[in-house]
Amino acid sequence: MVVYDFIEENDTQIIYWYYPEDDRTQDYGIIEVDKIKEKIRITKGAEGDFANNNYGHHAIHQIIERLNNDEKPRGGMVMWY
Repeated sequence: MVVYDFIEENDTQIIYWYYPEDDRTQDYGIIEVDKIKEKIRITKGAEGDFANNNYGHHAIHQIIERLNNDEKPRGGMVMWY
């Protein structure tokens, strides 16, 4: 499971912080949505995430789905088995 929170938005980007297993005692990861280039990426992996940023990529997948549905997610949670 991963939880992500909206942090800020300006003319060029949207920033989210994500937390593997909703563990806010560890350092968060940062997801950046580039509104100009229409790209999304992890700019900082979270403490407790794997080397391949598995948790961050689950959060990115949901953020993309919601943005494509014209939503502006203020946060969310993704669970998988």
